[in-house]
Amino acid sequence: MTTRIIGIILLFTFSNAFCQENKEWHSFIYAEAGGPGNIASINIEHCSVENNNIKIGARFGLGTSRFKDFSDNFNPDFYVPFGVFVDYSLLKKSTQRLSVTAGSGLILASVVHANDELLAERNIQFNSYFQIGTSYLLSEKILFRLSYTPILTKNLGVGHWGALSIGHTF
Repeated sequence: MTTRIIGIILLFTFSNAFCQENKEWHSFIYAEAGGPGNIASINIEHCSVENNNIKIGARFGLGTSRFKDFSDNFNPDFYVPFGVFVDYSLLKKSTQRLSVTAGSGLILASVVHANDELLAERNIQFNSYFQIGTSYLLSEKILFRLSYTPILTKNLGVGHWGALSIGHTF
């Protein structure tokens, strides 16, 4: 099941076949506080399908929550969110756009914990996420996003995160 999801995400990421040629953005690189990348992440979204007010594509990112482990050694926790998104434009003006965005995918989480001997041990697992929010495009280049992101983890159940993103479209 995981390999199918990864295959679909890769198809959306590297496919431009369905994008219409227009002046609108097709990709978005951004910094995000909160969300699937945990405390802070750098992400890229790429549109693979466009039709009037709808954009469908894939996202990939790299995030972290802390750089040092419990023994104060450099041993960062990192998170790699990847998934698909749908963006629906509610309001379009000449240089501005307001839209609703929803997405879902997986997070490869690599976190350091203390084992029974109190040594640092890295735990790698896949978590699932869903993200829904609103985006505002300013001057056709700067995009702001505010969203809610529930994350489903194997051990902890559902974690509720907010996310604030700012980035550049191209």
